[in-house]
Amino acid sequence: MDTHNAQPSQATPIIPEHATSALPILGAEDARFEEYEQKIRGLKRVYVPHPVARHVLNSLDRLMRYGNLGLEVGSPSRCVLLTGLSGSGKTALLLRWARQFGVDTAGLKDRLGVLYVEVPPSCTPKALAEHMLRALGVPEALVAKGTEVSLTERVKHHLREQEVRVVILDEFQHLIDSKSQRVIYRAADFVKGLLNAAICPFVLAGTPEAAAVYEENVQLKRRSVGRYSLKPFDWNVQAEQDFFRAAIDEYEPHLPFGKPSRLARKSIALRIHYFSNGLFGRAVDLLVAAAIRGLEEGAECLSDDLLRETVEDFRDDTNPDWFNPFDSEELKPLKAPEVDERRSRVTRLRKGKRAVRQADVLPA
Repeated sequence: MDTHNAQPSQATPIIPEHATSALPILGAEDARFEEYEQKIRGLKRVYVPHPVARHVLNSLDRLMRYGNLGLEVGSPSRCVLLTGLSGSGKTALLLRWARQFGVDTAGLKDRLGVLYVEVPPSCTPKALAEHMLRALGVPEALVAKGTEVSLTERVKHHLREQEVRVVILDEFQHLIDSKSQRVIYRAADFVKGLLNAAICPFVLAGTPEAAAVYEENVQLKRRSVGRYSLKPFDWNVQAEQDFFRAAIDEYEPHLPFGKPSRLARKSIALRIHYFSNGLFGRAVDLLVAAAIRGLEEGAECLSDDLLRETVEDFRDDTNPDWFNPFDSEELKPLKAPEVDERRSRVTRLRKGKRAVRQADVLPA
């Protein structure tokens, strides 16, 4: 069975007949919006993997199986680096892989398959150790007290105690917000110390800025068994254009409308590509937002005008170069942005975005 492409099961709770009278009675308006929510949830469950996703997933599988086999001979655990601009699909890919390995309660104690930690902005090694302890379920009283050294030792203890097989540190660039050599080396040394403990392998994921850890620390680079990048799609490369259009077409049968929207048409796909800058995650954000607007307005499909109106909701008045690609009759295709993984600007978490939690990793 190919677990990489498996869709997560959706369990429907069964309500006893005698208990239905206790349920609140929904008004027509509430029921309508509840129906909309279900349709949008279905749309957001659609997943189209990036072309290099198969290589990344295979590398993650190998990391879990073989990334810690040197313990008996004193060899450190191994790591993998995954980078990409915000919206390239890193987190979605990692979470789908991690959800295969939930909490194992078959033994005398719970074992956590994969520990997922989202590194917060401007994070220090000590703060990261605290976040890792919270993700491991350690009581706050034991998290809030201690030095960086003592907290790191607690992290090692609980990783061993819960038999964690892989740790994912997402948004890893937040650990190296400063470009100073001192900060970069300190971040690298923190990860290197955890790998040297030979407890479990690590996945480091983030924007291209995270690659600075590898570039500036040879010892950490030697512990790597893979480095991958999810790059934006270049419309001027025919194979990438074809994939972008085919990926958009995958969403067509899941749109909550009676008539086809024909989003894969070259003229429409080009404008979606322009809006998203070649990042498919951002293209999906547009489709979901347009579907919500269309449901509320009673639309029959995602028309060109509806997409144009939805793009306006994303308008950035602080950017003098911003314009709506659906307002242009003749649109010149954008080249996918070139990414310098040594000098890339750090991206910040957007205000109001809910951080991914360990519960998101566990099976539904």
